[in-house]
Amino acid sequence: MKKEIHKELSKETNIKAAIITGSCTCKSCSLPSGRGSSSGFWKTTKSTKEIFWMAVIASIMLFFPLFFIIQGPMSKTAQAKPSNDSVKISIIAGGDVMFGRLRGKKLNHFGYNQPFRHVRHLFRGHDIVTMNLETPITSKVHYKRKGSSLLFRAKPKAAEIIKDAGFNLVITANNHSHDQLDIGINETIDYLRKQGLPWAGTGRTKEEAWKPYIFEKHGVKVGILALTRLNNYTFPGQKGHYAHLTRQRVRKDLPPKVKVLSEKVDFTVVVLHWGVEYKHETIARERRLISLLEKAGCDLFIGHHPHVLRGIQKHNGMIAFYSLGNFLFDSVHGVRAEAGLARAVFEKKGNKKRLAEAEFIPLILAGGSKLPRPATGARAAQINKKVIRYSRAFRKTTKFQTSGDKLQVVLP
Repeated sequence: MKKEIHKELSKETNIKAAIITGSCTCKSCSLPSGRGSSSGFWKTTKSTKEIFWMAVIASIMLFFPLFFIIQGPMSKTAQAKPSNDSVKISIIAGGDVMFGRLRGKKLNHFGYNQPFRHVRHLFRGHDIVTMNLETPITSKVHYKRKGSSLLFRAKPKAAEIIKDAGFNLVITANNHSHDQLDIGINETIDYLRKQGLPWAGTGRTKEEAWKPYIFEKHGVKVGILALTRLNNYTFPGQKGHYAHLTRQRVRKDLPPKVKVLSEKVDFTVVVLHWGVEYKHETIARERRLISLLEKAGCDLFIGHHPHVLRGIQKHNGMIAFYSLGNFLFDSVHGVRAEAGLARAVFEKKGNKKRLAEAEFIPLILAGGSKLPRPATGARAAQINKKVIRYSRAFRKTTKFQTSGDKLQVVLP
């Protein structure tokens, strides 16, 4: 039995060899035994040999390119964003926006035909376009106080106007956040959400009000924390969920929040509603806060509320715009009609991060409706010169240069 199995295996082996070599050495096999055999079978085995090698070559030709077809995109995907690629994220921010006082009549005054029509071209191409919405958006008046002109309210159309202008982030934390009570905060969120607009600074809960806005591009993250140091009224029975810190608490509580955020993102922006109205000069406690925020990891600071322009400071790697003035507002005249946009570009290349660009774009609120427009020529130069003067407390660390009508902060 074992001998028969051995014979069969030997026969099988020799037949396989015959297919390749054209001969067989098996005694029990009728196949020809010489390479030089002229039998018809040799011709057949020769054809079989040719077919075999043709099949081998064809397989190589087929699968060798296929290997690269499969491998190519995988390699490109893995290297699509290598660690040394540069990723840039741009932000442009405006100051205070209101569409009307208690009855929102100013919305008609500013015009439904896009009150930002003279500046919207400046927004194009930026990743983050934002401003401070200093008015609740509500379906009706929910609260009024006799003799008070400090209650703001906008009609629902305002949310659509904001969206159409090109804004993609709305700051809602300011001293007018609660002008129309809790329902006003909630309705504002609803109208913004209906337009697909993110917001920061208010919420239906305290946690939501303090939740930073996170923007991500190619894996690089910018976190924006919005809050106000000011509030106008407190209402019994109202929760008032907006991000607010008193003057006594802001220096103690804000830096730790900034530090937590900075550890989760690549770049950190703080937007703060603060300062003394109509005062251009910064004061010591404000400068101390900026220093604390920089140490906590803040890369860009944007301030508003004074309704006038203030200075710009470079503090180590951080840039602080102390106030951008009015953006869309009533009762503007003189220096209150001088405003600006803050523009910055963050860059990450490998493990290196930096603020690559920082500049101030001067605006003027002009015309019958006092709509914002870019300041040009001599008027732009005049506004820029004032901003440099407002920044004189930082002249040792902050240098400027002009580029056309823009005022640029000199960076390393």
